[in-house]
Amino acid sequence: KRELDHVHASRDLRSSNDAVAVLSGLTRMIQASGRYHRLLVMLDECQSLGYFRPPVRRDVNAGLQTWYDGCPNNLTLVMSFGSGEEKFVRHLLSPELQSRADHQGLRMDLLPKTDCFDFVSDLMQAFRSPKPPSKYFPFSEKGIKSVIDCIVPDAGITPRCLMKAFDALLTEFDYQFGMGKSFNLESAPALEIASKAVLDC
Repeated sequence: KRELDHVHASRDLRSSNDAVAVLSGLTRMIQASGRYHRLLVMLDECQSLGYFRPPVRRDVNAGLQTWYDGCPNNLTLVMSFGSGEEKFVRHLLSPELQSRADHQGLRMDLLPKTDCFDFVSDLMQAFRSPKPPSKYFPFSEKGIKSVIDCIVPDAGITPRCLMKAFDALLTEFDYQFGMGKSFNLESAPALEIASKAVLDC
């Protein structure tokens, strides 16, 4: 607690300045421990900045900039944007914050429809119990392809959206199986469940 008090990390956070002060203090404390040289923080879903009012968005940008400027040699910020279009990112970040960004950005393209089947099959294989009744259990090859044809646009889909769809289908399968009923991925209810799961993607 003494160390936290020293960097003011035990106080109430009443403003963004308070939050930045605490984050900066914790970053320096981690570096000073001697066990770690750099702190890497990944901020996911940064496209959500677009939903904030401009004053709030400016405050977030200023806070991130101040935090980074206070620990330039020991802090790496990785910001993940799910906008699908790189050009939208510059409208969410202040020029000052952009000027501090590494120009070697990492971009993940949409998963093309031709690769979706292998992605789903490999993912299910990784988490499947030993010796399943079939390679595609609890579904079928035809059923998986039917869902992919229904929910994946020609431009492709994010892996997250694909996982959301099949997670919803697995949940429904588990429920129906517990009720002693069958669940066919090619049925209209199954395709509707998958379609609804990707609406927010």
